[in-house]
Amino acid sequence: MASDPTLIYVKASAVASMLTFLPKDWPGWRELDIQNAKLMRMIGNLIKKYEGHREMGEKSFRKGYGEDVRKLYQQEKKVQALLNKLMEEHAVRSNQSTRKTFRKNVQRYSDTFDKMVYKMKEGYLKQLSGMVNEEGLKLKS
Repeated sequence: MASDPTLIYVKASAVASMLTFLPKDWPGWRELDIQNAKLMRMIGNLIKKYEGHREMGEKSFRKGYGEDVRKLYQQEKKVQALLNKLMEEHAVRSNQSTRKTFRKNVQRYSDTFDKMVYKMKEGYLKQLSGMVNEEGLKLKS
């Protein structure tokens, strides 16, 4: 499970990219696509809702933001479960393993995917920080 909203965004983007390479007729593909799109919308709504949070009182900000992030984490868990099912289907169809073998190793596969996503997040944040000048106001061209 991802540990922060930025990591969830990067993970959802990686899942969306991964789905473009898998056949759409696989069981679970459509449901994962729908739930991942919902996760992306939730992230966008979270950003829009709290980008001007300075006008809100601190107590109401913490309460509302905490509740929204909790919902975001729940949706991310749902996407992760569907992704694990799809990864299992891929492994079985490509004769890389049996369902029993895959289920034994599912945590290892999931951890590998999460590590890859974390590295993507770090690269994404480095890229963003490199675009901002010293004052933090303008983007370099």
